[in-house]
Amino acid sequence: MRTSEEVDKILPALGAVIAGLPEMEKEGYNPHFKSKYATFPAIMAELKPLLRKHGLIMPQDGAEPLPDGRYGVLTRFIHLDSLQWAEFTMYSGTLKDIPHQVGSLQSYLKRYSVLGALEMAPNDGSDDDGNDAGEKRPSSPGAKEEPHDDGQGPTDDDFI
Repeated sequence: MRTSEEVDKILPALGAVIAGLPEMEKEGYNPHFKSKYATFPAIMAELKPLLRKHGLIMPQDGAEPLPDGRYGVLTRFIHLDSLQWAEFTMYSGTLKDIPHQVGSLQSYLKRYSVLGALEMAPNDGSDDDGNDAGEKRPSSPGAKEEPHDDGQGPTDDDFI
């Protein structure tokens, strides 16, 4: 975590947001891994009112790729009255520069960076939807892989 020089307003506000967050339900389903996960829209539905209540905004954007090819997402919390901030960057493993994979990975990292930064564990402590960011493997020899669209692409929630 990196912060502004002063943190006397931002840290208590973030603490209040964390204290007010409910346990997340895993309503999304990834058929590739046969697993459930908390979707980004569901996370944001719980988070937005608390951020606003405590005078915070949370812009997220792609971080500059690292020299080894890893992509990342930068999540920054800004306290509107004081302009103090705290930011977190989450990086992935490497992957090919395929736009769909990069977009999927950034959506995945946006979700996980919020979960990690605000201690928002889904109700059983696990969450998995790495389908589009990982290597595709058909489930059986000769099986045809269907495109996966979980609705987690770029949204208007990029800046809250």
